[in-house]
Amino acid sequence: METTIVVVATLVAAGASLYMLVMNNIKDLKDNWPIYRCNPAYMPFAGLVGKDPFKNFTDCTMKSFQDYTGFVVDPIMAQFSQVTGVVTQIGGAMNDMRGMMAQTRTGFLGIVGTVFGKIENLMSQFQYIIIRMRTLMARLVGIMMSFVYIFYAGEQTGQSLINGPVGKTMNFLCFDEDTVIKTNSGNITYMKNLKLGDTLPHINTVTSVYSIDGTDVPMYILGNTKVSGGHKVWHKDKFIPVAEHPNAVRTHDSKRLVCINTHLRSFRIEGHIFMDFTEVGVVSGIADPALAQINVGDMFDGERVRGTVRHLVNGTIKFNLITDKSLITSKVEKY
Repeated sequence: METTIVVVATLVAAGASLYMLVMNNIKDLKDNWPIYRCNPAYMPFAGLVGKDPFKNFTDCTMKSFQDYTGFVVDPIMAQFSQVTGVVTQIGGAMNDMRGMMAQTRTGFLGIVGTVFGKIENLMSQFQYIIIRMRTLMARLVGIMMSFVYIFYAGEQTGQSLINGPVGKTMNFLCFDEDTVIKTNSGNITYMKNLKLGDTLPHINTVTSVYSIDGTDVPMYILGNTKVSGGHKVWHKDKFIPVAEHPNAVRTHDSKRLVCINTHLRSFRIEGHIFMDFTEVGVVSGIADPALAQINVGDMFDGERVRGTVRHLVNGTIKFNLITDKSLITSKVEKY
C-alpha cells in the first residue's frame, strides 16, 4: 500500500513539475511547436498551444513511421536504384548494339548495292559485247553466204557452160587421132587419115572430118578404142556416154582428137557402134576456103578455135571452124 502511495505521489509530483515547466515555457513552446510537437513530453500539452492533441499524435506517429520506414526502405530503394541503373546501362548497351547493327546493315546494304551496281554495269558491258558479237557473226554469216552464192553462181555458170555450146563441144569431142578404123574395102587406117568421101562398112560415106583440140577432154579406153567420155556408144538398145559404159576405163588425155560425120550418122569400130559428130546451127566460115589455113588453137573473130572441119556438101568440099559459139546436137539414130 505504501508503495502504491509512493508511486502515485511520485507521478503526481512529476506531472505537477512537468506542468509547471510547460506553463513556464508556454511561450517558447508555442513559438517552437513544430520542434516540440512530436516530443512525448510535450505531446499531451498540444491543447495548450491551440493544437488538436489527437491529430498531433496521429501526425507525429505517421511522421515517426515514415522516418522509420524510410530508414528501413532506403537500402532497398538504393538496391532498386542500382538495379535500375544496371538495367538502364543494359538498355543503353542494347541501344548501342541496335545502332551498331543498323550501321552494319546500312554498310552491308551499301556494299551489296555497290557490288550489284558493278555487276549490273558489267552485265551491261557484257550485253553490249554480246550484241556486237552477234552483229559480227551476222556479218560473217552474210560474208559466208556471199561466198556461197558466189561459188554457187560459179558452179551454175560452169554447169551452164557444160550444158551450153562449149560443154557440148567438149562432151562430143571424139576419138584419139591414132584410132584405127576399118573402111568398106576392108583396109585399116587411122582416123586422122580419113578423107572426105571415104566409105565405111555398110556403104557409110564420110561427110565431115573434124580435127579437135584434146586439151582437158576426159578420155577412156573401150576395148582397144581410145575415145572421149562424152562420145555416145550403143549399149543395151540405146546410145549412152562412153564414160557410163561398164567396160570403159579412164585413161590419159590426147593432144589431138578426130571426129567424123557420116551418111548414116553412126559407124562401127571393133564391134562398138558410135554416134557421129552431128552439128547444127550457125558455125563460122561455111563455104569459105580460106578457113582451110586456120589450125586448132588459133584465134578467129576474137574466139579460140577448138576444131577445124572439112565438109563434103553436094560433092563440094567446104570448111568451117568449131569455136565456143558452135552448136551440136545429141540426137541421132542407130543405122
